Amino acid sequence: MSSFCNGDEFIESKSFINFLVAIDPNNVLNVDRNALLSYPCYYKLHGVKCDLRSSVVIEIRLKNMNLSGVINAESLCKLSNLRVLSLVRNKIEGNVPESISSCRSLTTINANQNTQIPRKKSTTKQQLFHKNETQLFNDFSQSYQIFTKVELQSLNYKWSISNRPKSEQITNISTSPFVIL
Repeated sequence: MSSFCNGDEFIESKSFINFLVAIDPNNVLNVDRNALLSYPCYYKLHGVKCDLRSSVVIEIRLKNMNLSGVINAESLCKLSNLRVLSLVRNKIEGNVPESISSCRSLTTINANQNTQIPRKKSTTKQQLFHKNETQLFNDFSQSYQIFTKVELQSLNYKWSISNRPKSEQITNISTSPFVIL
């Protein structure tokens, strides 16, 4: 391990590696995981954005990378400045863990178009939506992932019946720490 890596950086670095091992068990990203021990921001991994001043991971955007693992929420939540997680068009398995709602800085999650993530259906207002980027919300069974610990302030959605698009808004639902796109 490099001498510039202090205790907090080591925790974030190890957490980042644990996340990568879980999300990419076959190492299709071809990442030298030992090199990441020095600190992920110095490795300049494609799809990982770091804050230039503090050298901490703020975004992970691994779109269409053929990833086939699972989302390790415990490791993600230890990336204390992570705001964006995008895993669009992969083969991620299992659910988006509910515990991801405890990630303090995370504001956006996009796990859209993953062939292995099941969709759940619910009528509760306390949920986050897993949006299909290319279509209107015309099939709610494929449009969202439930997070019962989160309350939305307002929700805008579009849907169609018989090719007639309709927009609606639900309001007066307390605040939400993040949204799934």
